[in-house]
Amino acid sequence: MKLYVGNIPRLANEEALSKWFERAGLPLKTIDLASENEDRRFAWVETQNDSFPFKGLRHLNIVAFWGQFLVVRKARSEPEAGSGRERASGTTGRLHEAWVERGHESRV
Repeated sequence: MKLYVGNIPRLANEEALSKWFERAGLPLKTIDLASENEDRRFAWVETQNDSFPFKGLRHLNIVAFWGQFLVVRKARSEPEAGSGRERASGTTGRLHEAWVERGHESRV
């Protein structure tokens, strides 16, 4: 299962994030930690197990990580080309650009 993780403290690293997910019972296969600016960090992670319940994901949003509450949700797939939706601008556009820069496929 692919997840978006937001509101990551700026000093946190991949190892700490991985251990936090493991303690929550959700070991990770991959972590792609990114930064939109100095204060805003996020990651795309892929879990080893796809059967973690949605209710469990909601619980992760209320467990502090380094003194902050993370935003954890299933990663949204990008709209297919030709779907009639314009490419997002602003923050969403920058997130998309960061996604593509890290070698992920663009579906816009």
